[in-house]
Amino acid sequence: MQEAGGKSWICWWDVVIERGHEEGGKRYRGIVLAVRSGPADFNKDIVERFVQHAREAEQNGYKPYLVLTYGKRAFGIAESTLRSWGIEPQQYILVGREVFRRFLGKDLYNDVVERILSASRGLDIFGLIEKKIEELTAQLRNRYGDDIRELLKDLS
Repeated sequence: MQEAGGKSWICWWDVVIERGHEEGGKRYRGIVLAVRSGPADFNKDIVERFVQHAREAEQNGYKPYLVLTYGKRAFGIAESTLRSWGIEPQQYILVGREVFRRFLGKDLYNDVVERILSASRGLDIFGLIEKKIEELTAQLRNRYGDDIRELLKDLS
């Protein structure tokens, strides 16, 4: 199936897993993922667009997921928008650790933390953070002086 501009429907998805998948008694040809950084990284329009593409994915035999790479749960706007379209959020949204559990069968968070700690032995992480804060503050003062209004205008 082609979208306007000649692209296949599958081009919208960030990750495509081409392997059989069974869930809730249904068999799928594969899995498609729309990946966002976290719960605050989307709004109602993005969720509605996900719904449209999710329906198309299911028509083509793929199980769609909206994946949030961190956090513990999606913000209410995502869940309420999905429900308004007759979609149960728990069947389509994966957040944080649940992504690893679903696709790898285990929670890798603790393994990743241990590897980071092991690789950073001897580093003063808090000292590095303080140094970066000082660098950023100096850059902002160099650019804006004491004009907080200009800084805030540029941020908006």
